[in-house]
Amino acid sequence: MDRNKDTLIAAIENTYFPHLVQSYNDWSAPKPGEDTTIRDGMLKEFAEGLTHKAGRNYVKIITSRHGGQSHVHTFIVLKPTKGFEIGDVLKAASWNAPATNFKRGNVFELESLPGITWTGA
Repeated sequence: MDRNKDTLIAAIENTYFPHLVQSYNDWSAPKPGEDTTIRDGMLKEFAEGLTHKAGRNYVKIITSRHGGQSHVHTFIVLKPTKGFEIGDVLKAASWNAPATNFKRGNVFELESLPGITWTGA
């Protein structure tokens, strides 16, 4: 597979976001017989609050609730830089910069994603 901006965005939307939603779902699994109305609403809200914004070198993954306060979840390498490959997932160090000590996974390598949860990398 050719790794470029288009395939990266597709992998984020079709692989990475569903992985994060599944992580949230697993974390909030209901007990048998428990009413899931509130839980289901929160899961939907989490899924709808996942967005991405491409910059020069990275794609910023953002989570938000009720259209209000937003948080940077992770950064994904868009352009090979600082020894990282396209698709590498980096922990957020701040709103504008990733932690570049090591990658946490890669959106093109599904087996590398289990260490990344809905709370971050």
